Amino acid sequence: MKKDSLMRVLKERKVMASLCMRIMLSFIQNERVFLKGKFSEVTGVLKVTH
Repeated sequence: MKKDSLMRVLKERKVMASLCMRIMLSFIQNERVFLKGKFSEVTGVLKVTH
């Protein structure tokens, strides 16, 4: 009985960890895309002004 509950807790923790990882990865990817857009915007402005 105790082993079962322990296994369930471990499984839930694993699920939570993978969920957190997925959220973090998607956040990082979004940030990267956002930064790329900003960077190209800035370089475009610099090209225009110089």
